[in-house]
Amino acid sequence: MIVRPLTRDFDWDRYVDLTIRAFGPVDETMVQPVIEPAVAAGRCLGAFDGGGLVGTALYHDMRQWWHGRAVPMAGVAGVTVAPEYRGQGVGRALMGALTELMAIAAEVFRRHEQRSGFRE
Repeated sequence: MIVRPLTRDFDWDRYVDLTIRAFGPVDETMVQPVIEPAVAAGRCLGAFDGGGLVGTALYHDMRQWWHGRAVPMAGVAGVTVAPEYRGQGVGRALMGALTELMAIAAEVFRRHEQRSGFRE
């Protein structure tokens, strides 16, 4: 199994099919518009086995307020695993890779704050 970021040229029908199999009926016209910003930003991962999509996970780049300032946070969403792959470590692999992506984003933000002169 390979976990990698999805790209803009990804086959959205495969994503929609997996979403339906994982969650049940969805409004298919809403899947791509909701997920596409995360794909474009490199925040959406796919797990592939033999070329087939077997899982997904993404995070939304969000902010929350602490002590009068906005700080980054991540909203994990779209975690799917094909029913026939459940219990085989797909979700664990996706969440591990997604956690690494979020940690990289947090470090970039922290460095930006340091360069901007912010001190805790």
